[in-house]
Amino acid sequence: MGEEMAQVMKTATRIKLYSANRYPRSNDEAAAMGLGGKRNEEMRAMTIAAFRVAQNNDQLSQVMMDAEVLGFLLADSRSAINYWIENNRLSRSGTGYRLEPAGVVECQNTLLGRSGAYSTTEAKVREWTKRMINGDRVATRSREFDEALWGKVA
Repeated sequence: MGEEMAQVMKTATRIKLYSANRYPRSNDEAAAMGLGGKRNEEMRAMTIAAFRVAQNNDQLSQVMMDAEVLGFLLADSRSAINYWIENNRLSRSGTGYRLEPAGVVECQNTLLGRSGAYSTTEAKVREWTKRMINGDRVATRSREFDEALWGKVA
């Protein structure tokens, strides 16, 4: 098998994660949240970071992600999840979500600057990933999840 990808966080019996209070829906809202980037850049960075944390892996794949974990990390934004589903980039399965091949490609294209206004940088994604694992002035909501939710969702 291929070489193991780097985990985003160390697993423990209980894992405390953090999320923003809302999903940025305008440039003004992003600025009010204390974010440095434009709305689309921040939204996409937040989304890719949420996928990475929900998969506990820097390299995105079609690994199942727990619905509660992903929803929490995306500030409970149904519209964010629905957008990815409607564009055939994410699918619901049992108690979780799975990135479709088109979703994995879209994340890659976003980081390569091929997604127009929705392009973002690896640095922005890492900033959001760190925020979701450690919390900060933007990610102030916290919640603990059971380690069994990573890689064991049906």
